[in-house]
Amino acid sequence: MVMGLLYLPNFTFAADSECATVKDCAEQMVAAAARLKGENEQLRNQIIELQAALDKQKTDLNKAIDDQITAIKTKDVPDQYLPAGDIGKMTKYCDKGSYMIGITFADQPGGGHGSIYAVQPVCRKM
Repeated sequence: MVMGLLYLPNFTFAADSECATVKDCAEQMVAAAARLKGENEQLRNQIIELQAALDKQKTDLNKAIDDQITAIKTKDVPDQYLPAGDIGKMTKYCDKGSYMIGITFADQPGGGHGSIYAVQPVCRKM
């Protein structure tokens, strides 16, 4: 029965009006496959290009980080001592473009444990 339908002149496999016969449908499928093959190759090339760009970006970023770390380690700038403000009542942060490397403080004996006061951050500029 199926073989009989294939030989009917008006039988189609798709709703597409260009696909009037089995031969037309086969030709359209071959054309679609060729188009998809070309698109697949184009996408593969884009993936290769993107991977290369990602690898370069990673290398450049690692170098920039290494350069910054080297600059921080070898910088010959005196550290900045920031006042702690009203002792115990103010939080003091390092200025923008600098980072904290330690603290300074004063201490005095007293009681069983003594006391620590005048705590202040020690900051270094980038």
